[in-house]
Amino acid sequence: MTEGEDQDLFYGLFCTITDPEIAPAHELATLHSKRWEIESVFGALKTHQQEARLPFRGSPD
Repeated sequence: MTEGEDQDLFYGLFCTITDPEIAPAHELATLHSKRWEIESVFGALKTHQQEARLPFRGSPD
């Protein structure tokens, strides 16, 4: 736990990986949080692209 975290705060994460040695719950929760940070950035980029009426695609190679 880091400074400023609420000790009474509880999150639930459902997953098909049930072996805590393969994927400990705290690691899954951390990775899930990081994934949604990335998804939020992608969503913001797509919204910005739509507002600018520019296509959202990779560079032409």
